[in-house]
Amino acid sequence: MPANVQARDIMECPECKGKTQIVVDYAQGSVICRNCGLILEMSCIDDSQEWRTFSDSSGPDRNRVGGTTNNMLHSGGLGTSVGVYGRRISAGEFWEFGIQFNVDGSSVFDEAYLCSGFAIMLIVLLNKGHKILRDIMDALALPDNIYTRCCQILKQMDDNGLLKGKTNYPWLLAVTYMACRQEGAGRSIKEILAAQPTVKDKEVAKNFWRLEKMLQKASVQEARTAAGGGPVSGAKVGGAGAVAGDTFMPRYCNRLGIPECEKAADHVAMQAGRYGLIGSRNPSAVAAGALLAVAYAMNVQKKPSLDSLSAVSQCSVNMIRQSYLTLRPHLNRLLPTGFVVKIPGGLTGMPA
Repeated sequence: MPANVQARDIMECPECKGKTQIVVDYAQGSVICRNCGLILEMSCIDDSQEWRTFSDSSGPDRNRVGGTTNNMLHSGGLGTSVGVYGRRISAGEFWEFGIQFNVDGSSVFDEAYLCSGFAIMLIVLLNKGHKILRDIMDALALPDNIYTRCCQILKQMDDNGLLKGKTNYPWLLAVTYMACRQEGAGRSIKEILAAQPTVKDKEVAKNFWRLEKMLQKASVQEARTAAGGGPVSGAKVGGAGAVAGDTFMPRYCNRLGIPECEKAADHVAMQAGRYGLIGSRNPSAVAAGALLAVAYAMNVQKKPSLDSLSAVSQCSVNMIRQSYLTLRPHLNRLLPTGFVVKIPGGLTGMPA
């Protein structure tokens, strides 16, 4: 069929000798007569709209032609990359192809070519990082705001030249943990590791603290540059966000069946952080220790055991016990104002 002829232009079947109804099989590209079944044309082009349904679209109408643009990627993620023999060019090949040989046999680097090559390699790294992040979001069932925050952190790393070698699971799990902290989503490192159990929690924690220091240093440098090289006063440094008890406490209280302890335990965990009592302790263990202390202080009927707290917080019994023993001597200033201690003997009657 000519390119300018469409299926709806065929109005007559040569066998039926008259106007007839036709059926277009878009899967085969055939135009078929409904009366006699004669194939009138083959290899037709579907002239209808190419709308498809995508699950990652927001809003009631999820139909669009192609993938969404990603503002976190260069050119919105719609750029063109260079390939050789059906595959992408590696960094070594970019370096090799960037060499131009003169007539006398000497070589000179094509800097423009190399710059474009390295830019494409950065795009490849970003695409790889975004793909792994999307897999982590799906595995942990995290909401879209966490994914958006992860992309923002990844872009900040790219803007400051920190992306090389950090688009693997150990680093991107640390990025996810940082995003959860900034968005106030209660997720511990062990919960984050469910997306890739082969990664060690110590490795993710180490990468998290390294990433936080690098981003803080980059933010200070940007503020100093904006100030014209002078002293930085009141510079806003983008940290990871403090993990307060309210990020973990609602889930812990609901699972243990003691929702009446939530507000007081949240207050204890918050005050412990302000007074510098928790140091570098695991936030999940601190929240569990604060909940244990408040449950005994309120003398609730269903007091949680160390084993049950360990199950919901995914922390060891010893870590929770140490957190509880750290908070216990300071409960008189950690508990909220007007809190009524119901345990016989007061705070001195708290179990050791």
